[in-house]
Amino acid sequence: MAGTEARRELRGLHESVVGKLWPAERVLVGCRTSKWLRLLLLSNSERVLFKSAITDEADRRDRKKKRAPRNVPGGCDFTVFSNDSVKVQIFANSCSRTILPILRALLLAIRSGWRGSVSHLHLHSNELGDSTSTAVVDWCDSLCTDAEAVQLLNDILPHQPELHRLDLGYNHLDCHWAEAFGKQTVESRLLSHLSLGGNQITDDGVLHLLPWLRTLSGLRHLDFERNDVSSSGASFLAEALREWTCLTSLNLRGNYISASGADALASALNSSQLKFLDLGMNFLADLSAATAFCRTLADCTALTSLNLEENNIGDAGAAHLASSLAGCHKLAHLDLCSNAISSAQFAESLRTHSGITCLNLSLNSIDYAAASSLCAALATCPALRMIFLAQNAVSVDNENQLVGMVLSAWTCP
Repeated sequence: MAGTEARRELRGLHESVVGKLWPAERVLVGCRTSKWLRLLLLSNSERVLFKSAITDEADRRDRKKKRAPRNVPGGCDFTVFSNDSVKVQIFANSCSRTILPILRALLLAIRSGWRGSVSHLHLHSNELGDSTSTAVVDWCDSLCTDAEAVQLLNDILPHQPELHRLDLGYNHLDCHWAEAFGKQTVESRLLSHLSLGGNQITDDGVLHLLPWLRTLSGLRHLDFERNDVSSSGASFLAEALREWTCLTSLNLRGNYISASGADALASALNSSQLKFLDLGMNFLADLSAATAFCRTLADCTALTSLNLEENNIGDAGAAHLASSLAGCHKLAHLDLCSNAISSAQFAESLRTHSGITCLNLSLNSIDYAAASSLCAALATCPALRMIFLAQNAVSVDNENQLVGMVLSAWTCP
C-alpha cells in the first residue's frame, strides 16, 4: 500500500503489526503516534513505531466532549524482535498515560529472552516517583501506580549494558528510589548522557548512587539540576567526577551549593574538556573564598558557556570571576543575571575575551554611569553581539543613549 490510502489504513493497525512492518532500529512512543506514522510512511523510513491503542482523533473527541482520559491497554510488543539483537531508542517524555504499558512490555520481553537492547531511554516528566510508597508491586498487576513504575524501571535498567542516553528528569524520584537503585548491580559503562534533574534526590540520594556513578567513565553530559543538593552532595559528586574524564557538560543549577561545594567540584573536574557549566541559582555569594573553583575556571580553556545567575556574587565576586576567566578564550556565553552587581569594574577583565558573543547582566543594580563604562569597555570585544541590561537602574532615555554608544563603537573601523 502507498499514499493516502496506506496512511488511512495503517493508522488503525495494532502496534505489533506495525513493528513487523518495520523491523528496524528506533522506537517512537507518545501521544502523537498517528502523526509519527504518517511521517514514517512519507519518508520511507526504516524506523519502528510502536503505536498506542489510542489515536489522536480519539484524544480530540474525548477532550471536546469533556470525557475522562481513556485507559490505555498494554500493547507495546518488544518481543516482535525476539530473534534480532536490535538496538532501540524509546522516547516517552510526558506520556504518563502510556508509560506503564511500555515498561511492562519491555520487562516482559527481557524475561522472555529478548536479544535486543535499549540505547536511548527518555522518560522525562512522567511522575514516576512516589516518596510515600516504597512497596514492590507485581509487575503484571493491572493497577497503574507510581510504585509499580519505579519498580519496573529498577528491574529494567540492570539489563541494559548498551544504554547510551538515560533521561529520568522531573519524575519525583527521591532518596528512597536512589537507595533501592543503588543496591543493584547496573552496568552502564557506555552511558554518555544522564539526566536526573528536577527530582528530590538530595545529598543522601547522591551518596546511594555514588557506586553506580563512579562506573560511568564515558559520561559526557550530566544534568542534576533542582535536586536539593548542598555542598555535601557536591562533595559526593566530586568523587564520581574524577572518573568522568570525558565530561563536557555539567548542569547543577537550582541546588544549594556554596563556595566550599564549588571548590570540591572544581578539584575533581577535567578542566581541559569542560565546555558547558551551569551553577545558576545556588549559593556562591563568596566567590573570593572559592579559590579552587576560580583557579579551575582559569584552566578551562575549552569552556564556551558559563551560567552563574542568581548567586548574589556582588561587585567583588564579579571582578574576581572576570579575572579568573582571562584564560577562557573560547568563552562565548556568560550569564551573571541577578547577582547584585552595580559596578562595571569587572568589564575591564573581559576585554581579552575576543570570542564572547553574549553577556547577560539583567536584574542587577547597574546605573547609567556604570552601564556607560561597561559598554565602553566591551566595545573592544569584536564578537560581542548581545548585552542584556534589562531591569537595572537605567532609564529609557539612557537606554537609547547606550544603544547609540554601542552601535557607534561597533561600526567604527
